[in-house]
Amino acid sequence: MLLTFLILILRISNLVNSQITFDNCPGDETINNTGAFPYAYTIPVITATVNSSGLAADVQITSTPAYFPGIVVNFGVNYVIILQYTAFANGETGVICEFSVTFLDTGDPYYPDCPTEPLVFNTSDSNTTETTWNEPTPTDASSGIISESAQTNPAETSPTNFPIGETNLSYTATDGSGNIGFCIITVHVIDIGDPIVTEYPNDTTIDTDSGQPTALYNWTAPVATDNSGTVVIFYKTYGVTFSSPSYNFPIGASGVTVNVTDLSGNSVSGTFTVTVKGIKQLSISTAQTKNKRLLLILPIPTFS
Repeated sequence: MLLTFLILILRISNLVNSQITFDNCPGDETINNTGAFPYAYTIPVITATVNSSGLAADVQITSTPAYFPGIVVNFGVNYVIILQYTAFANGETGVICEFSVTFLDTGDPYYPDCPTEPLVFNTSDSNTTETTWNEPTPTDASSGIISESAQTNPAETSPTNFPIGETNLSYTATDGSGNIGFCIITVHVIDIGDPIVTEYPNDTTIDTDSGQPTALYNWTAPVATDNSGTVVIFYKTYGVTFSSPSYNFPIGASGVTVNVTDLSGNSVSGTFTVTVKGIKQLSISTAQTKNKRLLLILPIPTFS
């Protein structure tokens, strides 16, 4: 403490009385190194000038250890060094340039074998499938101790069954300086199985109501299953797509396309035909009896 106090007094008095000034005395410096350690640091060359004569002063490193200016010295993780330079000149009181250099590890750990693309697995007969992956290994440029926690969603290890869709596996590594690195592995299970339709609607023939140009027909939806557990059914006729198994068909034969799709886009289709027969309203004919006319009202079907 006494030495430090004396140096501070000396530095203050030198600023007032000495004609020596430093040309390039730096302030305290922090080096954030994201690369490897030890860190190769070049000891600065500090110069000073005697103001009264314009001549260069003699500058020496007076801190311990006494490094030579301009040499390269290796420093470890989170190391702090204090460098002290003293400038001398004939007839002048020496002055001091002192600063600290801190070497911080700011490089995150990383996983060199972390996959950059999703791991893809297919399933066609189930809504899950077995997946496998290689657990990544972290490393760190500082060569320090790495603590690792493997966190997955859900928390599983290889091999395991995952459902259709994407599941992210998250790995975290922390080095001795508190820097954190991550590896995210995406497991993608793809459903490639088509829906299975056990029965499509049958072809049918119906009549219109008397004098009407169309006939409303309701049918039973197809019986369909899929390994994903969910199917969506659409119908299409005359360029119209709809989901309810009901439609007003015109007179004549109408083809209906049935499309059965799962949530992954796999689909199958089938067709059935609805034929509508038209009926004219009424026709009238008469018949003669012996003493009176008998009026008969008969429907006359018309086919098209």
